[in-house]
Amino acid sequence: MKIEVYKHGTLVGEATFENGQFLDDPASKEAEQIIYQVLRGNHPTPQRLIDDRGTVDLYKGLFVGLFDVIREETPWDQQSLEMYGKQIPLPRLTAWYGEDEYTYSGVTNKPTQWTPKLLEIKEVLQRVTGETFNSCLLNLYRDGQDSVSWHSDDESELGDSPVIASISLGDPRKFQLKKQNEKKSEKEQRISVLLEDGDLLVMGGELQKHWLHQIPKTKRPVGPRINLTFRNLE
Repeated sequence: MKIEVYKHGTLVGEATFENGQFLDDPASKEAEQIIYQVLRGNHPTPQRLIDDRGTVDLYKGLFVGLFDVIREETPWDQQSLEMYGKQIPLPRLTAWYGEDEYTYSGVTNKPTQWTPKLLEIKEVLQRVTGETFNSCLLNLYRDGQDSVSWHSDDESELGDSPVIASISLGDPRKFQLKKQNEKKSEKEQRISVLLEDGDLLVMGGELQKHWLHQIPKTKRPVGPRINLTFRNLE
């Protein structure tokens, strides 16, 4: 497997990784070596955002420079949700990678064959988190009017306490979390974090049972953002 190393979106080095070892080193000594270091076992330390009936960890800038290639190679789909007898387009584009179909909120996703680039990202991600992932949902937020409302990833196929690893690419967007059945006195406990290009957010434990999350709309001018959510279907 060839690992490409990016700095500010530009390819500056690469290394070949096979059978658990490196066959060569990145070509450039000035390369941004985050991916290289992760595969070596030098895992970065995350910031713990939530440790209350579930966990949320944030790794800053682990996957910078991948927006263009993921956007270009992905067969984006405009899906619709039936509401009040009408088909309402989802306010984002999606793509689903894995072996099986995946249904959420009444929307069924047909699997697409993994690309070499996504497999590389998955390999690094599994080494960072110590988890195994067999599927990935991609969302493309084209501008500030694209969004996803309050929800939890609690589908039965994900198991009792799923680990959801979310990678952000492109323009920054605000990511929010709140407790389910939130009381008025708990509104100040909401979490809001600006996810930037390359950031990795990992949700685990029983978080999906007790918390909701969203990407809200914004009137602020923003460019496109891609979200890769890796998960393990049982």
